[in-house]
Amino acid sequence: MAKRSLAAAVGAATAAPTTTAPVPVSAPAPAPMPAKAAGGNNRHTTGPRAGKRQLTVHVDATAFEQFRILGVKVNRSNQSLLSEAINDLFVKNGMPRLVSE
Repeated sequence: MAKRSLAAAVGAATAAPTTTAPVPVSAPAPAPMPAKAAGGNNRHTTGPRAGKRQLTVHVDATAFEQFRILGVKVNRSNQSLLSEAINDLFVKNGMPRLVSE
């Protein structure tokens, strides 16, 4: 058996391997999108947020800190304090209380 040269061994190791043509793989079907509630926005359909909408307000830093301090003093969550405030606003304007705490 003839001895191979080092150059031949390196050349054989670095040569492109022979491969067969790649087989096309079909992409998995996309997952179905969750159902959207009436109104077009994706809303919670289960749990404590079911059927509820989010309100956002921007206040200055002093009002934010005062609100946080109030929550700690009366041992209530932001949700509870804001629910009470919204209901009080409704009553003040002759509307029924609708927000549950």
